[in-house]
Amino acid sequence: MAPEKRPSVISATESPRAAHKLRLAQPPLSRHVRSLEEKLGTSLFARAARKVTLPAAGAIIYKETRTVLPQLLRAAEATRRFASGETVAVCFA
Repeated sequence: MAPEKRPSVISATESPRAAHKLRLAQPPLSRHVRSLEEKLGTSLFARAARKVTLPAAGAIIYKETRTVLPQLLRAAEATRRFASGETVAVCFA
């Protein structure tokens, strides 16, 4: 799953609604989420009959990715602009 899609998955706790928001069918979305959970070694969602909630691990990744992913998206966009010949300012803190 592309990194820019993960916050949407996590913020929409109903799988069909998240799938619609991401323009994915629900089965591929479920596979992406399970793949991420396998890589992390923990469940990111607590699943019950037609109800999904965020356990502590899900809340942690949601909190952490909310700040990191926008930075990654800006970096990717700046890189694309640079690759297309646009002048891009680079600042080092």
